Amino acid sequence: ILEHVARPGTCVVGLTATVERGDSRTLQPAFPGGIAYQLPLAEAIEEGYLVPFRAVREDAPGLVLDEVTCWGGDFGQASLAEALEETAIDHWAADACRKHASGKKALVFTGSVNLAERTAFELNERGIPADWIAGEMEMGRRRAVIDSFKRGEILALCNCQVLTEGFDEPSIEAV
Repeated sequence: ILEHVARPGTCVVGLTATVERGDSRTLQPAFPGGIAYQLPLAEAIEEGYLVPFRAVREDAPGLVLDEVTCWGGDFGQASLAEALEETAIDHWAADACRKHASGKKALVFTGSVNLAERTAFELNERGIPADWIAGEMEMGRRRAVIDSFKRGEILALCNCQVLTEGFDEPSIEAV
């Protein structure tokens, strides 16, 4: 992209919040002049820019991912959504939220729009105010749901491929 749009001599500045990528790839080839500054995750936490985190793992009963296709180290979305929807993952996720994040503001990532809607329903059934958003949702409705989440009117916001990059809500306490 840079080769196509940047004229010779153009100064290019690149910023990212994901320097330490899961696939271990680097941005170095895109910036042959070198990386001027990098703030590692541990240092960002130590300096107070990010909060320390605690990870909890629970196995989802009945979930089998052996047949899910993979693309570049990531699960294929359609294949993953199918595997997730064959289980009661929405019930499991709602139970896990209640167990580990009760009373906390949580951002919930789901594998399909259907699961975002179903998980929000299950959270509400368990007394956790929740709603869902998806890319196909009308923009005004999506903004209203996000605003409701930011105001704390809902405690869990279930989303499918919407709040993946550039969403900043400091009041979130669980993901």
